[in-house]
Amino acid sequence: SIDSQTESITDSSEAVKSRLQSSIRDIIHYFTEPRLAVHSLTYLVLGENRLIPCLVDMLLYELNCTKNYFTQLWTYFSHILIDMKFSLSQSVHKTSSQSRFLNAFSKLEDYNSRSGPIEKIYVFLMTSLSHQILHEWIEIMSESTYTA
Repeated sequence: SIDSQTESITDSSEAVKSRLQSSIRDIIHYFTEPRLAVHSLTYLVLGENRLIPCLVDMLLYELNCTKNYFTQLWTYFSHILIDMKFSLSQSVHKTSSQSRFLNAFSKLEDYNSRSGPIEKIYVFLMTSLSHQILHEWIEIMSESTYTA
């Protein structure tokens, strides 16, 4: 059910792993000791907290962890952008690299309403790689007081 899937997303990695091991062990027992089998193979594969639901839980858990990572990374990028805008407002001189960086991030912030952090990070990387300026942007980010 949907409720059990959303609950399982919050399960720890160890809990998901433990349920998966248990379901695999039950399937092995089904084939190695068929006379002692309590459940059908269908139940062992598809039943609640069995093989397929455990694999789905594991994938949902990993997806949730990945989303959290990209959310944190995008938050970090946003803080650098805020810091850079403040620093440049205090400064008279802005390099072309800084201008390109600010321009790209402004576009990504507009992109914000239509997509999540994973997509924005992807666009950031693809843009910087396709224009061969990733090294410039990393240098700009490393100079941020937020990074220091």
